[in-house]
Amino acid sequence: MNKFVFVLPSSKIGGGNRVITEIANQLGKKGFFVDIVCPLNSQDERLLDASKDVNCIKVGRYSENKIIKIINFVRSIYYINKQYNKEIIIFTDPLMSLLMCFVNKSNRFRFIQANDYIIFDDLMILKYNLLLYVYKILIKNSYRYNVKYIFNSTYTYQQFIKVSKHIDTPMKLVHPALDHDKFYNMAVRNKSAINICLVARKHPCKGFSDFIACFKLVKEYIGGNIYILSDDNLECFDIPKEFQVIKPKDDEEMSLYLNKAHIFVSTSWHEGFGLPALEAMACGCAVLTSDSGGINEYAQIGWNCLTYIPKNIDEMSQKLMELLRDKELREKLSVNAVLTASKFSWQKSCGQFLEGIEDGNRLNIQ
Repeated sequence: MNKFVFVLPSSKIGGGNRVITEIANQLGKKGFFVDIVCPLNSQDERLLDASKDVNCIKVGRYSENKIIKIINFVRSIYYINKQYNKEIIIFTDPLMSLLMCFVNKSNRFRFIQANDYIIFDDLMILKYNLLLYVYKILIKNSYRYNVKYIFNSTYTYQQFIKVSKHIDTPMKLVHPALDHDKFYNMAVRNKSAINICLVARKHPCKGFSDFIACFKLVKEYIGGNIYILSDDNLECFDIPKEFQVIKPKDDEEMSLYLNKAHIFVSTSWHEGFGLPALEAMACGCAVLTSDSGGINEYAQIGWNCLTYIPKNIDEMSQKLMELLRDKELREKLSVNAVLTASKFSWQKSCGQFLEGIEDGNRLNIQ
């Protein structure tokens, strides 16, 4: 029986970490041995909600000091080299993946979940152009490591090929998914007013400021509530008083607000996949999304969503007005969105993952 070791940048449950946790849980249910290793760079304990079949290991000591955080990254690599031998090691985060060359294991995989080359272009994380320049050199160099690859979308694969020039790398896809016991259409929407929902992040590339600008253009036509779901501190934005900023305590509360909303808006400039929009589809929202790349794994324009060019506030406003005015269109997109979302499950994602590992490593996985 094979053992899988996932290397994450922190214990925060959002984004790519959430995908890994769900796949790890499915692997555990199938009887595989699964460890999740990450530096102790966050006090968020929700990763420890992983199933009892998954062993979560935090390395280092917690500190807000950036030097200590970097040391925790290095100690995580040291831990992996010391504790594991023939296990399958999977790196998912672009920064952690820069250290893959120090992992002396033959069964190394990169699970690419974003356009790694441009993911920090908004300078939210790296902050300085010099650091961004160095990062881009290092990430291109990391593509020379002797590792195998799996991807979460055709978009991330194509961007990898564009930057790495590794045209011989096969496209092995592992789609993110959703929990249908939590995200489903509850049929509780208010029929007297149209509510809008958005998942907001403080990162500029997530486009929250674009939505604020769009709202100012169309607010006189909105009679319902504006739900802004976020775990981030959004004080850096000039948030309109009409917005209800909510920090969902769990997926159930997030699903509840998605079910209250008639329209869900996704504003990212680029996404490896774009899971929140798919979760909104499962809940029966009419989705308006930027054409951010990865969403094309499930988005079909005019059938289950409307799209606009990223950062194009005028086009976003026009499409939002179209949804606000056309009830039949909203209902059509809602029905088809639920059908679309039903095709994605974590069980299927786990199967795709095992196929990708088997093809990459030629292992006899039972």
